[in-house]
Amino acid sequence: MFFGGAVFYHNPKAYYNGQWYALQPLATEGIQYNRLNVSLPVGGGLSLSIGRHHNFGWELGWRQSFTDYLDDVSTTYTDPNNLGGPIAQKLAMRSDEVNPANENFIGTDNYTPGSPRGNPETNDSYLMSYFTYSYELRGRRKGFKSKSIYNLLRPSSHKINSKMFKEKRRKRSRKFKLSRKKHLHPHF
Repeated sequence: MFFGGAVFYHNPKAYYNGQWYALQPLATEGIQYNRLNVSLPVGGGLSLSIGRHHNFGWELGWRQSFTDYLDDVSTTYTDPNNLGGPIAQKLAMRSDEVNPANENFIGTDNYTPGSPRGNPETNDSYLMSYFTYSYELRGRRKGFKSKSIYNLLRPSSHKINSKMFKEKRRKRSRKFKLSRKKHLHPHF
């Protein structure tokens, strides 16, 4: 599970006559909005480890933004004469590109200045889902170890620490055996 805050940059574009156009500089609704915005991410995911090195994951996250211009659509159609040129006029209303014979075509007369182009009462949001795979170069599953074990500059430190640990364990074991002998076979 996760939640928090995020800052993002968006740049909506449209494809027209074989070229991509950034819509924010064209102000297709007569409004210059900010392309740098804030959102609230919320989501969760699952992770699966296979063996000591392979990790697979899946995550689903919803982002609620504080802008209604992720897609360059928010309020109403603007008078084409108030837009900054023929490209802005064409990209503000593209209904004439739809085939009028299509049963879903609602006509160009619905796209007059002042008619709704979007819903300004709700901000845009988006959902993301992705899968991940990672490979651990030095997988250790038994908890955290001493930093010296993972010291890549001194690869021999693991051997030294291992020898020291074994030596300490051997000494403790010997002391324990000696103290146990004392209690089991007291000397008079």
